[in-house]
Amino acid sequence: MNAPNSQIKPAIIHTNAVLNVAARAGDMDALWSVAGQIPERGQGAADYTTYTTILNALRHYTLTKGPEDVDAAQRAAVLSSALNDGRRIWMEIIQRWREGVLFIDESLVCAMGRLLLIGTTERDWDDVFSLVEQTMKIRRVTPRLGSGLDSTPALPGGIDSEPMPTDLEAHSQRLEGNEFRTVELPEKSSSHKKSRTAYVKPSNNTLSIILEACTKLDTKRTAREYWNMLTARTSFGIIPDTANCNLLLRQLRRSRASSEALEIVRAQANSPPVHPATFRIAMSTCVRDKKNINVLNIASALLDLMRSSLLNPDIKTLTLYLRLVQSMEEPKDMIRALERVGPDMLNIKNYLLPRKPSGENHSSIVEEEREAAVELAQNMIACCDRLCSHNELPADKREYYQRQRSKLTSFIGRSARSDSERGEAEQASSKAKDEEEDDELEGTVRDKMVIRSEQGRNSIMKGGKPRTLPEIQLRRADDRKKRRMKEKEARSKAEFGRHNVQQLERMEATASIVDGDFGVSPAFVPR
Repeated sequence: MNAPNSQIKPAIIHTNAVLNVAARAGDMDALWSVAGQIPERGQGAADYTTYTTILNALRHYTLTKGPEDVDAAQRAAVLSSALNDGRRIWMEIIQRWREGVLFIDESLVCAMGRLLLIGTTERDWDDVFSLVEQTMKIRRVTPRLGSGLDSTPALPGGIDSEPMPTDLEAHSQRLEGNEFRTVELPEKSSSHKKSRTAYVKPSNNTLSIILEACTKLDTKRTAREYWNMLTARTSFGIIPDTANCNLLLRQLRRSRASSEALEIVRAQANSPPVHPATFRIAMSTCVRDKKNINVLNIASALLDLMRSSLLNPDIKTLTLYLRLVQSMEEPKDMIRALERVGPDMLNIKNYLLPRKPSGENHSSIVEEEREAAVELAQNMIACCDRLCSHNELPADKREYYQRQRSKLTSFIGRSARSDSERGEAEQASSKAKDEEEDDELEGTVRDKMVIRSEQGRNSIMKGGKPRTLPEIQLRRADDRKKRRMKEKEARSKAEFGRHNVQQLERMEATASIVDGDFGVSPAFVPR
């Protein structure tokens, strides 16, 4: 298509397709070779899809397709080179965006943000906040890292704006972070430029990269401020999804903020569905916050939310709840928590009993559920032992929890025995299947040897017509079927003969008794 005599001139859609193939193959040399042929202006100039593909390819290659057998210093150099390439490309993107010749969308902004997140310095992670401020006008809630960056003036929009420096090597110190300087777009412009220089509207993807940056920087306050700003109906009105909720909960777990985690889960429960992992992360936050005097009430509230939101209780969440209960000192708190878990244990016992899986994937799921149920039962037994060790516990209560402990122990034992039996059955079935496959392979090889020895090719001449290998195998099956039918008929005849002989003997014995003689009956004496 690039030939001078080509009737079809390549468009940017063709270039993007080739770039996508090179990116998926991890061939960065081919990608840069194709990208170098893209014109700066005109119909074949790069668009937002082109830049998104290149930025994603840089991140993917650095994480998965980088050079092997290199030390940490060389890998750090590869990562630094990828980040510098990304920053240089972003300078070009912003320059073209300010001139009104390039439209940018959220996928392009988030591609650059995720490239920054693979960096290893706080400056790379902090630049994510500057990135969304530059392209989406989401104000920073924290000052920029470094000296003098807070006083950097905003860049005015429009074609006559001062161009940003493009020589990365000459301005490496000055450009780090400056390529994300705020851009003030002109209020009045032509309709064409207005559509291309508008700020990007954020959504869940933007919220995700901001929360990931907050997690790397370990700033819970910043994460909550951005969360409140982006999810408020009066501002951006983003409805958080499960991934956003789990990212914020992981940040709260690091800070042991169990009460805030409960608020997030309660708000998420109002817009179902809620994933079981959400309750696991929130409950693990309570386990880390075990020194809080109200943590048991918070964990119990999470348990109630799980029962009302999920069809079946999550076993791993219940296990985390029981781990928290074991750290309690008061017996009454442990009794109250065990009574709360009690109804769910009736359903958990079904996971301990043997079940027949339907398929390989379902088999792995059943095994995972069974292991989680065993762990839950073991934690339940540990709670019973801890309760029974208290001298303040009444005798009737101690006897009750001892019986519960015995029942759970028996269920675990039955589950272990069923696993052993199932393993032996699967081993025997696998062995029989292997033997059957070996017999079939041996028969197929024998057929091929007969064919090659008699004719020297993959057919047998019978009546002037070639008979192929599938026909031979079909005939062998028919012969086996006929042989089995003959054997069955022979067994039936033999059984019928034995039956007639036995009936004849009974008749003779009856006739002898009637005649008063145990000898031969006159009725059967030949005349």
